[in-house]
Amino acid sequence: MEPHYRYLIDMVEKVQRRFTKRLSGLRHLSYPDRLQMLGLQSLEHRRLTHDLILVYKILHGLTHCTLSNNLILQQLTNTRGHSYKLSKSLCSNDIYEYFFTNRIVDLWNSLPNEVVSVQSLHTFKYKVSCLNL
Repeated sequence: MEPHYRYLIDMVEKVQRRFTKRLSGLRHLSYPDRLQMLGLQSLEHRRLTHDLILVYKILHGLTHCTLSNNLILQQLTNTRGHSYKLSKSLCSNDIYEYFFTNRIVDLWNSLPNEVVSVQSLHTFKYKVSCLNL
């Protein structure tokens, strides 16, 4: 299970902060500057990127995953945005609220149409990596 509370995300991110600070010549730089110098992204950004890639693979049948039953496309066709909008299930339990199929819905639905409707996984990965998540 991945952390969903801010303090837990910060604890995981702290490991990368500490490691990049120990590299020679980078101690005096801020964390975002160190990441940029190393060509890295924050752990939280990578998590969101990989989650979006997994959703794309599931919706386009590029992976055999049992989660495809939980990712439900909205039936309304007159919504704003793209045609791959997902429905969010109602949850009364904290565990299910932050489960992959619920936590990714808002982010996926907020993506622009030109990102979601691309034909290849490679193009999708490139366009998602260019986004400010």
